[in-house]
Amino acid sequence: MEARVCGFEPNLSTLVLVLQACWKLKASSEGKNLHGYMTKSGFSGDVSVQNSLLSFYVKSQDMESSQKLFDEMPERDVISWSSFISGFAQSGKAVTALTLFKKMSMENGIAIDGLALISVLQACSIFQDLNHGRSLHGHVQQTNLVSWNSILSGLVENEKHIEAILLFESMKEERIEADAYTAVILLQASKKIGQEAYCRSIHSLAVRKLFEFNDFVLNSLLDSYVKCGLMDYALKLFDRMLSRDVISWSTMILGFGHCGDAGKAVAFFEKMRLQREAVPNSVTMLSLLEACCVGADLKLLKCVHCLTMANGLLNDLSVGTSLLDTYSKCGDLSSSKKVFEEMSEKSIIAWNALIGSFGMNGHAREAIAALQLMEKQNVKPNGVTMLSILSACSHGGLVKEGLLLFRRMIEDFSLEPSMEHYSCIVDMLARAGNLKGGLEVINRMVEEGVVASSAALGALLSACRKFDDLDLGRSMGLRVLELEPERSAGSGSLSIFNAKSKKCWLLPFGLVKLP
Repeated sequence: MEARVCGFEPNLSTLVLVLQACWKLKASSEGKNLHGYMTKSGFSGDVSVQNSLLSFYVKSQDMESSQKLFDEMPERDVISWSSFISGFAQSGKAVTALTLFKKMSMENGIAIDGLALISVLQACSIFQDLNHGRSLHGHVQQTNLVSWNSILSGLVENEKHIEAILLFESMKEERIEADAYTAVILLQASKKIGQEAYCRSIHSLAVRKLFEFNDFVLNSLLDSYVKCGLMDYALKLFDRMLSRDVISWSTMILGFGHCGDAGKAVAFFEKMRLQREAVPNSVTMLSLLEACCVGADLKLLKCVHCLTMANGLLNDLSVGTSLLDTYSKCGDLSSSKKVFEEMSEKSIIAWNALIGSFGMNGHAREAIAALQLMEKQNVKPNGVTMLSILSACSHGGLVKEGLLLFRRMIEDFSLEPSMEHYSCIVDMLARAGNLKGGLEVINRMVEEGVVASSAALGALLSACRKFDDLDLGRSMGLRVLELEPERSAGSGSLSIFNAKSKKCWLLPFGLVKLP
C-alpha cells in the first residue's frame, strides 16, 4: 500500500508475489482486496494471475470463492485444474475431487497431472472410499506412457515412494512398456526406500530393455546402490560401464566416504585423475571432503585441500565453505580461519560455517566476535547464524551474552525464534543452574504456540537431576513421557526423582507408591 501511495505501479510479477505472501501470512482480507485491485487494473484476465488467485483461495480453504473464480475462468490449464482438485481433496470432498478429475481428463488439450491424481488418491485413501479408488485406477489404466511417467514423477516428488513402486506394478499388469525415464524415476524412489531388492529389480529391467547403454540410467542406478550402502554392487556396475563421466566417478567417491572408507575415496580420485576419463569438478571435491569429514583425518584433509587448489576449485563458494567446515570438524580452527580469510566471496553460508566452527570447538567469544565482524561487513544474520551463536554461548557458559543476543535477534534482526532457538536458551539457562528461567522460557514457548521439543524438556530435566530439584524434575519427567512415551530418559529420571522423594517408583506396569 505504501508503494502505491508513492506512485509505484506494480506489474504482473509483483502482484503474483504479493498474492503468494498473502496466503503465506494467512492475510485473507488483504488477498481479497488485491483480487479487487487486479480486476479494476485489468490484470485478472491473465491465466497466471487467475491461477495464483485460485491457489490463494484454495490454500486459504475458501472453496466457495475458488469455485466462483474457477467457473468464471474463460481459459483453464493443467495448473488451474490441479489446484482446484487439490482443494476439494484436502477438504475431504473425495467425490467432488474425483468428478473434477474425470472432467479434467475429458477436456481437450489437458493432460493428466500427477499432482491432481495424487490429491484424489489421497482423498480416497483417507476416507476409505474404495469404490472411487477403483474407479480412478480404471481411469488411469487408459493413459499412455507419458501420463504414467508424469504420475510416477508426481508421487516421487511428493515422497510417496512405496506408492510409486506399487503403481509401477500396475503398469506391468497393464503391459505398459517402461522407458529409460521410468527407470530413473523408480530409482529415485528405490534409493529413498533403501531396499536392495528394488534396486536390483530395476537393474534387471535396465538390462532387459537395453537401458544399460543409457548414461543417465546407469548413473542413477549407481547412485541408488551407493545411497543404499551396496558398494559391492556399485563397484561391479562401475567397472562394467563403457562410458564413465564426472558424475559416475563423484558418486563412487561419495559412496566410499559414506561408508567411512576415506582412503578408498581418495584412491578413487587418484585413479580418476590418472585415467583422465573425466575432469574433477566441485561435486567431486565435495564428495572427497565429506569422506575426510567422516574419517576425521586431518592429514588426508590437507592432501584434499592441495588437490582442490591444484584443480582450481578453491574459489568455488560451496567447496570453500565445505573445506572450512571440514577443518573445524577435524579440530583445526587455524586452518578454518585461513580458508575463510582467503575466500574471494564471503556469503552468509560461509559466515555461518565460521561462527559454527568456533562454537563447535568451544570458542564462544570468538563466535561472538565473528558475528560483530559480520555485521560490520553489512551481512545480515539469519536464523542459522543465531542458532550457532546461541549454541556457542550455551556450551561456553556465556548466559548474559546469549540472552542479549536472543533479544537482538528479535528486536534488531527481526527474526522470529523457532523451536530450536528456544531450546538453545533453555539449555543455556539449565546448564547455568537457572532452572526457574528455563521453565519460564518453556512456558513462553507454549504461550506463543511453539511446541516445546524433547531437547528443551530433556535439557531442563538433566539440570533438575544435577541440581536436585525434585518437584520440577518430576514435572519435566512427566512432560517428556507425554511427548515421547517410548523414551527411557523420562521414565528413568521420573523413577529417580520419585525414589529420592520417597513417593513412588515408576515400574513398567505403572506408578507404585512406596510405604
